[in-house]
Amino acid sequence: MKTLFRSPSTLSARKTVADVLAGFSRVIDDLQTVQRQNEQQATEAQARIERAKVDLDRANGEITAAGIAIDNITNLIGGDPKEKFALIAAE
Repeated sequence: MKTLFRSPSTLSARKTVADVLAGFSRVIDDLQTVQRQNEQQATEAQARIERAKVDLDRANGEITAAGIAIDNITNLIGGDPKEKFALIAAE
């Protein structure tokens, strides 16, 4: 029985199995590396999204303020705002 486990074909089969297992180990390591990179990219993307939301909120606030300013100017000069701005634009 001992000779069976030491025969060239058995040793070759063991080496093949060891090589396959080592290959699987490298694939698993590569997949884990890719997963970590994907998680990092997702975190960075989420941070960019949050910054964009803040920028959007700020822009919306500025648009609202501009609208209020236009309303105030319109109230000061009186009349239909579209007509007044058309006159101003024509000048």
